[in-house]
Amino acid sequence: MKYIPVIILSVFLLTQNSLYAEEGSFTICDVKSDNITYDNSAGKILLSCRGNPPVYSSSLNIINPEDLNIEKSFQFNGLVNFACFVGSCSSLLVLLYETDGNPRTNESELLKLDYETGDIISNLPFNDSMFEMTLDNQGSYAYVICNKPPPPPNTLKIIKISLSNFQIIDEVIFGKFADDIEIAPDGSKIYANSINIYPSHPSARVPGIGVFRTSDMERIKRFSLPNYPPHLMEMSDDGSKLFIASSNDLETDWGADLYIIDTQTDEIAQKLRFYYNGMETATYSLAYCGSNNKLYCSAQPKTDPTYPYSNLILELDLTDYSYSFFTMGDNPLSRIALAEYDGHRRLFAIEEGTPVVHYKDLD
Repeated sequence: MKYIPVIILSVFLLTQNSLYAEEGSFTICDVKSDNITYDNSAGKILLSCRGNPPVYSSSLNIINPEDLNIEKSFQFNGLVNFACFVGSCSSLLVLLYETDGNPRTNESELLKLDYETGDIISNLPFNDSMFEMTLDNQGSYAYVICNKPPPPPNTLKIIKISLSNFQIIDEVIFGKFADDIEIAPDGSKIYANSINIYPSHPSARVPGIGVFRTSDMERIKRFSLPNYPPHLMEMSDDGSKLFIASSNDLETDWGADLYIIDTQTDEIAQKLRFYYNGMETATYSLAYCGSNNKLYCSAQPKTDPTYPYSNLILELDLTDYSYSFFTMGDNPLSRIALAEYDGHRRLFAIEEGTPVVHYKDLD
């Protein structure tokens, strides 16, 4: 099978903005934007689009973060869960799920595509639902989390894949249901979150993080988080800190809306609580900026008893943990991504359930 890249020369802006506009919005997807990331090695924004069920097809769009032009678009049978550049940016690694269009089955596929032609270089099918992935800086190994479906115990499996031959070389069972996985910059450790870090006790429901040594996939530590299961995670550029988004649903001092992990000790270094207009405010999607030592988070003020998406972005100064809020658009946001290029910083955020993407210059 061949995936043909579609080259599009421009993007339709929802608002008239010049190249140097401070903020604006645009739309690329027909139905809704699904995920957005920034690939630092290529200097590109990767935006995936999807239709509404029962249509299980998607597209992956490669966008110049400065002029917002779409450089290429790839169409897939299945939904894009993860994508990144590999091989000196000559190839794309794409993780798909729902590849047969049947939501009652569990299947996924990892593809390596030639960026210019769209030809499949390698592929690896799975009989499980693979949800998130990370890989080392050398592009040698990928680590994929798989939420194994019913029947019980509905465990979480972490799979190590050699990207040189697209072969599974190791796997380990840990926890139950995960949202994210992160890797240390030196490739020595991976971190996986879970709603239960004790898989042998499925009723325990102790949320937290598992830490694994990548050389042999041995679990070297696990630690609990004292409240709601963790959301998305982000690693600092130097690998010294892991940021974990959360919801302090019980509004207690022993809980937090954001955890900061010291990766030298793999202990909780900071538990932070945030408030917007007096409301406890959770975090969901994170973007770390090394050039100004700040963390940007999509924010969710608590509206009893839930934390709905909002149009708020929390800006956290990591030097003193002071924070402030700003808005992007008028509607609720989900995933965010930060692009840094030519000394500029531009934050992107997708609206929840719509095709709209917002951007804002942070300089």
